Amino acid sequence: MPTPHPPKTRLVLIAGPESGPDLAARLSAACRAGDVAAVILRLAAADERALIRRVKDVAPAVQEAGAALVVACDAPGIDPVALAARAGRTASTRGRARSPARPCATCASACATGASSGSDP
Repeated sequence: MPTPHPPKTRLVLIAGPESGPDLAARLSAACRAGDVAAVILRLAAADERALIRRVKDVAPAVQEAGAALVVACDAPGIDPVALAARAGRTASTRGRARSPARPCATCASACATGASSGSDP
Protein backbone atom coordinates (compact mmCIF):
# COMPACT_ATOMS: atom_id res chain seq x y z
CA MET A 1 0.00 0.00 0.00
CA PRO A 2 1.50 3.37 -1.03
CA THR A 3 2.18 5.93 1.66
CA PRO A 4 -0.15 8.95 1.30
CA HIS A 5 1.57 12.24 0.71
CA PRO A 6 0.80 15.07 3.11
CA PRO A 7 -1.30 17.87 1.61
CA LYS A 8 0.71 20.51 -0.21
CA THR A 9 0.60 23.95 1.38
CA ARG A 10 -0.24 26.70 -1.13
CA LEU A 11 -0.79 30.44 -0.81
CA VAL A 12 -3.91 32.56 -1.27
CA LEU A 13 -3.35 36.25 -2.03
CA ILE A 14 -5.95 38.90 -1.27
CA ALA A 15 -5.96 42.13 -3.29
CA GLY A 16 -7.78 45.01 -1.64
CA PRO A 17 -10.27 47.17 -3.52
CA GLU A 18 -7.82 50.09 -3.68
CA SER A 19 -4.85 48.12 -5.02
CA GLY A 20 -3.78 50.65 -7.64
CA PRO A 21 -3.21 50.59 -11.40
CA ASP A 22 -0.07 48.42 -11.24
CA LEU A 23 -1.88 45.53 -9.53
CA ALA A 24 -1.45 43.10 -12.44
CA ALA A 25 2.34 43.54 -12.43
CA ARG A 26 2.53 43.18 -8.66
CA LEU A 27 0.34 40.06 -8.69
CA SER A 28 2.45 38.54 -11.44
CA ALA A 29 5.60 39.05 -9.35
CA ALA A 30 3.90 37.69 -6.22
CA CYS A 31 2.64 34.61 -8.05
CA ARG A 32 6.16 33.90 -9.36
CA ALA A 33 7.59 34.24 -5.84
CA GLY A 34 5.57 31.39 -4.32
CA ASP A 35 3.12 28.59 -5.01
CA VAL A 36 -0.11 30.59 -5.26
CA ALA A 37 -3.35 28.63 -5.46
CA ALA A 38 -5.70 31.59 -5.75
CA VAL A 39 -5.95 35.36 -5.78
CA ILE A 40 -9.03 36.95 -4.22
CA LEU A 41 -9.71 40.19 -6.06
CA ARG A 42 -11.86 42.45 -3.88
CA LEU A 43 -13.49 45.05 -6.08
CA ALA A 44 -14.69 48.48 -4.98
CA ALA A 45 -18.17 49.53 -6.04
CA ALA A 46 -18.21 50.78 -9.64
CA ASP A 47 -20.27 50.33 -12.78
CA GLU A 48 -20.24 46.85 -14.32
CA ARG A 49 -18.03 47.79 -17.29
CA ALA A 50 -15.33 49.21 -15.01
CA LEU A 51 -15.43 46.06 -12.88
CA ILE A 52 -15.14 43.83 -15.96
CA ARG A 53 -12.15 45.86 -17.16
CA ARG A 54 -10.50 45.41 -13.76
CA VAL A 55 -10.98 41.65 -13.86
CA LYS A 56 -9.70 41.51 -17.46
CA ASP A 57 -6.62 43.53 -16.47
CA VAL A 58 -5.70 41.21 -13.60
CA ALA A 59 -6.83 37.79 -14.86
CA PRO A 60 -3.97 37.12 -17.34
CA ALA A 61 -1.27 37.66 -14.69
CA VAL A 62 -3.02 35.29 -12.31
CA GLN A 63 -3.93 32.76 -15.01
CA GLU A 64 -0.39 32.55 -16.38
CA ALA A 65 0.77 31.60 -12.89
CA GLY A 66 -1.78 28.76 -12.80
CA ALA A 67 -3.78 30.28 -9.96
CA ALA A 68 -7.52 30.81 -9.70
CA LEU A 69 -8.89 34.35 -9.65
CA VAL A 70 -11.76 34.67 -7.18
CA VAL A 71 -13.85 37.79 -7.72
CA ALA A 72 -15.39 39.40 -4.64
CA CYS A 73 -17.63 42.46 -4.88
CA ASP A 74 -20.35 43.47 -2.47
CA ALA A 75 -21.60 46.44 -4.49
CA PRO A 76 -25.40 46.58 -4.69
CA GLY A 77 -26.76 44.95 -7.83
CA ILE A 78 -23.44 43.30 -8.81
CA ASP A 79 -23.32 39.51 -9.00
CA PRO A 80 -19.64 38.46 -8.75
CA VAL A 81 -20.30 35.15 -10.51
CA ALA A 82 -21.92 36.88 -13.49
CA LEU A 83 -19.19 39.52 -13.47
CA ALA A 84 -16.43 36.89 -13.60
CA ALA A 85 -18.29 35.00 -16.32
CA ARG A 86 -18.60 38.12 -18.49
CA ALA A 87 -14.93 39.00 -18.03
CA GLY A 88 -13.84 35.43 -18.75
CA ARG A 89 -16.03 34.97 -21.81
CA THR A 90 -15.03 38.21 -23.52
CA ALA A 91 -11.34 38.40 -22.69
CA SER A 92 -8.45 36.67 -24.38
CA THR A 93 -4.92 35.94 -23.30
CA ARG A 94 -2.17 36.16 -25.89
CA GLY A 95 -4.55 35.50 -28.76
CA ARG A 96 -6.28 32.42 -27.33
CA ALA A 97 -9.78 32.45 -25.93
CA ARG A 98 -9.97 32.09 -22.19
CA SER A 99 -12.30 29.47 -20.74
CA PRO A 100 -15.54 30.85 -19.37
CA ALA A 101 -15.55 31.38 -15.64
CA ARG A 102 -17.10 28.79 -13.41
CA PRO A 103 -17.75 28.58 -9.70
CA CYS A 104 -14.74 27.40 -7.74
CA ALA A 105 -15.51 24.14 -5.91
CA THR A 106 -13.27 25.14 -3.01
CA CYS A 107 -14.78 28.50 -2.17
CA ALA A 108 -18.08 28.46 -4.13
CA SER A 109 -17.25 31.87 -5.55
CA ALA A 110 -16.48 33.08 -9.05
CA CYS A 111 -13.30 31.84 -10.64
CA ALA A 112 -12.46 34.09 -13.58
CA THR A 113 -9.58 32.00 -14.82
CA GLY A 114 -11.10 28.55 -14.65
CA ALA A 115 -8.00 27.35 -12.83
CA SER A 116 -8.56 24.96 -9.97
CA SER A 117 -6.82 23.32 -7.07
CA GLY A 118 -7.46 19.94 -8.63
CA SER A 119 -10.79 19.41 -6.87
CA ASP A 120 -12.99 20.98 -9.55
CA PRO A 121 -14.75 18.65 -12.00
